[in-house]
Amino acid sequence: MKMKKLVRLALSKYQKIRAKAAFRKQNLKSGVMAFQRALDLDDNARLSMLNRILPNSWGRVDAKLIEPLKETYLKEGEAYLAAGEDDVAGEKLAAAIVLSNEFSEQRDFEKLISPIICDDHLIVTQVAYNYFPIFEIWHRNMLRLGIENILLIALDPLTAERARLMGIRYWYLPIFAFQKSARRLIWTETLKVRRKVLDAGVSYLHSDADAIWLKDVRQIVLSQDADFVTSIADGAPKNALDRWGFVMCLGFYLCRSNTRTKGVYDQYIKMCDHLGHDQNSLNQIFLDAGFNWVPDKNGYKHGSGPGIDVSATILPERIVSRPRTLHEKIDTGVLHPVLSARTIREKIEILDNFGIDVGKSREMAAKK
Repeated sequence: MKMKKLVRLALSKYQKIRAKAAFRKQNLKSGVMAFQRALDLDDNARLSMLNRILPNSWGRVDAKLIEPLKETYLKEGEAYLAAGEDDVAGEKLAAAIVLSNEFSEQRDFEKLISPIICDDHLIVTQVAYNYFPIFEIWHRNMLRLGIENILLIALDPLTAERARLMGIRYWYLPIFAFQKSARRLIWTETLKVRRKVLDAGVSYLHSDADAIWLKDVRQIVLSQDADFVTSIADGAPKNALDRWGFVMCLGFYLCRSNTRTKGVYDQYIKMCDHLGHDQNSLNQIFLDAGFNWVPDKNGYKHGSGPGIDVSATILPERIVSRPRTLHEKIDTGVLHPVLSARTIREKIEILDNFGIDVGKSREMAAKK
C-alpha cells in the first residue's frame, strides 16, 4: 500500500512537470489535462495548490487565451450536467477550475463571518460547482424564509466566483475536484473550517445543500439543551444502527461552541481522516464512549455516555425527515430526502417529485 502511494505521488509530480511544460508552450489543453491528472493522483496536492505557480506565470502564457478556454470548458460542463452526463461534466468543470485565477486563500475568518452571526450561531453548508444547481434550490428556500445567516464553504474557484456574484458569504476551500477519491479530503477539511467557527465563539448549524428548509426551525433546534443536536436516519454507520436502532444524521445538525465540543473536536477530525466520513466518525466516537439514549414524550432522544463529556439530542422527524420514497413523506420542517440517483439531473427530479420548488432547475429536471 505504501509503495502504491509512493508511485502515485511520483506520477503526480511527473504530471505537474508535464503541465508546466505544456503551459510554457502555450498548449493550454494539454496543460490542463496533465494538471488534472496530477490532482487525480494526489488528493492532498489540492490544498497545497494555494502556493502553486499560477498558469499565467508558467512561462509567458497569453492571458487572452486562458479566459475564453475556461468559459468554453465551463459552458460545456454545465451542458453535460444538464444532460445527465455527470462524468463528462466533471472533467470539463475540472478543466475550467485549473484555468481559474481564483486560487487565493482568505485570511480573516472572523471578519468574514461577523456580519452573518445571528443569536451566536450561523448556518454552514458546503458545495462544489457540479452540485450548485441543487444549492440554488436550497438557497432560494432559505431566502424565502428570511434566513440569511449562511456561510458557504466553496470547494472550488468556480463556486467561490458564483457565490461572490450572488452576494453569498463564502469561505474558499480549494479541493478542486468532484471525484469520489476527494471525499475523505472534503469531509476532513470542511470539519476544520467548522472548527474555525467554534474557535470564534460561534455555534454552527450544518445543513446539507439537499436538506431543504420548508419552515424556519432554528429556534426549535437552538432551544434544545445539548452540545450536539442532530437529525435521525437509519443508514450508516451500521454498527450504530445495530446498537441504537438509528443513527445520528449529520446532514442536519447543530454543534454548540463550548469547551466540551471543542474538547472532542480534534478527535472528531482525526477520526474523520481515518474513516473518511464525518457522520460515521461522530457516531463511532459516541459508540466508543458508551452513549445511551433516553426518549422523551415529545419524540426527542437525549444521549450521553460515560466516556465523553458531551451531550446530544436527536430531533424527531417532524422537525427533520429523511424519506426514501414519497410514501414516507410527512409534514416536516426540513425535508432531506435520500437522493439515491446517479446524476444531478436525477437528484433534482427527486426533489421536484417531493413537491419542492426547484425553480429554474426544473428545466434540468424536465430533460429526459
